[in-house]
Amino acid sequence: MEPRPPRLYSFLQQPHNRGTVFNLMTTNNMTPKLSNSKSISEESVTKATGFGLDHWFKTLDAWRASEKTHKEIAAWLHNAQSVAAWWSQMITVEYERARGMRQLHERCSGFAISVSRTISTSLIRAWEAWADPKVLSQWFTTGAVQEFVVGGAYSNNDGDHGTFKCITILKHIRFSWESKHHAPGSDVVLEFRDRGDGKVRIELTHEKLRSKKDAEDLKEGWSWAMDCLKLFLETGEKITFEEWEKKNLSKAVI
Repeated sequence: MEPRPPRLYSFLQQPHNRGTVFNLMTTNNMTPKLSNSKSISEESVTKATGFGLDHWFKTLDAWRASEKTHKEIAAWLHNAQSVAAWWSQMITVEYERARGMRQLHERCSGFAISVSRTISTSLIRAWEAWADPKVLSQWFTTGAVQEFVVGGAYSNNDGDHGTFKCITILKHIRFSWESKHHAPGSDVVLEFRDRGDGKVRIELTHEKLRSKKDAEDLKEGWSWAMDCLKLFLETGEKITFEEWEKKNLSKAVI
């Protein structure tokens, strides 16, 4: 019998395992700064609003937006500057990050992280890897049990459990995350997109997290899980968290 994949959060619970790769790249108690990876591009902002982020940041500074709440800033952009509601929210988020008002991964409803992978497989196989507990037990966990309908419950041998909140066949899954080890009371969202070239794009978002630390730990944990899924669907093989961590640590050092 092949060794089973390690339990994701049993590893993250251990101080010597948690955040190894992240700790090489970040410094504790660092003053929040604008992330290099913006959630929106200059080009898209300019196309949608007629101006780039630099213009909007200066406009907001002149209005003393740093003294305002997120809701007040977004409302002012929408009502006083005629910016569409969605873009008002996105510009506000980037402004708050740039001015140290919002930490990396932080959103209005708490912290959130996203991990995506493009996988050479069919949409059906990618979907079944999450929908079928027998397949899920082959790459992510063991003993997966789930009633894959809205309102249905799921659980596994790692102690993860919750309910399915939304299912759109072959497109979207949302489920609550009630792991007693890590971030209970949060939600996980999966988006599936068939690229039409024999590849599928899967994006996983874990939201409603309570702290930056939760976000960083889960970013690492879900990065392993998505890499493990990609390897499993493309080759039938698996990679343990320890093997994955060692591989990524080597890359970080190089």
